[in-house]
Amino acid sequence: MARGRCAVLAAATGFIAIACDSTKPLPPAVFVTPATLTLEDGQSAKLTATLRNPKTRTVSWSSSAPAVATVDALGNVTGVTNGTANVVVKMVDDSTINATVPVTVSGPAVATVSVTPNVVTVFVGTIRNLAAVPRAADGRRLIGRTVSWTSPDVAIATVSSNGAVRGIAPGGPITLTATSEGRLATAAVRVAHAAELCPFITPLTVGQQADGRLALGDCEFSLDESYVDVYEFTLAAAGTVQIDMVSADLDSYLGFFAGAGPFIAEDDNTGGGRNARIVAQVAAGKYRIWANTIAGGLSGAYSLTVTLR
Repeated sequence: MARGRCAVLAAATGFIAIACDSTKPLPPAVFVTPATLTLEDGQSAKLTATLRNPKTRTVSWSSSAPAVATVDALGNVTGVTNGTANVVVKMVDDSTINATVPVTVSGPAVATVSVTPNVVTVFVGTIRNLAAVPRAADGRRLIGRTVSWTSPDVAIATVSSNGAVRGIAPGGPITLTATSEGRLATAAVRVAHAAELCPFITPLTVGQQADGRLALGDCEFSLDESYVDVYEFTLAAAGTVQIDMVSADLDSYLGFFAGAGPFIAEDDNTGGGRNARIVAQVAAGKYRIWANTIAGGLSGAYSLTVTLR
């Protein structure tokens, strides 16, 4: 006997029909609201899934184009860049039971672009990342917009599609440009040799005074962009050395290193006033000195001597 509720219908012709409403469960299905979605880039909205006769209430969410719109495990959709995508929600127990929501991302035009930092020093052989931010006319940051970068002199510095600047040779500043939808911003980039890898080493004789000048174009200490002249001397036997840096122009700063690189000592004002002095007992071997300043950007003349005590 069939289950359900039936009614007997009699027609004027004498024909008798029986109509029944089935109470059998409807097949599983997924319904999502809203059925379509339109966002601006950077904007988010939530989709809600309703399940009919599920085996379990677990669903998965995915986007056909995550570069256009993403979706998380809770159905929160975020516009990334202009375009279209489909968000698909599936029953985990049976992925053939699913629903699709068309998503359109259509944001405002780029009104301005800013670059951070917009003045930067990059050292030869190293990379410094610049960030370009497109914004709408109301100042809102626009996510996912295409930004192109150009360098006017790749012999000094190159720049990748994501704003990574590589120092090639000392020079500049040169003006790097970031462009998005016809709007542009610039950054002034200067390239210098880092003191840690300075290719210019001046030989120094123990007991002989060296006169130098710190200025733009010298190697630079990467932490504060202070100018550095690098000297090298050799001791034939162990002894106590005194290193003096004297200047009427600068607040002197000395760094003392073993020839292979390990740091030995540093000093600012032990030499009296703004003069620097280091006294150290060392073994026979090769050593390097950084003639430096206490802060970045300071220029001036100095004298340097190494004596045995």
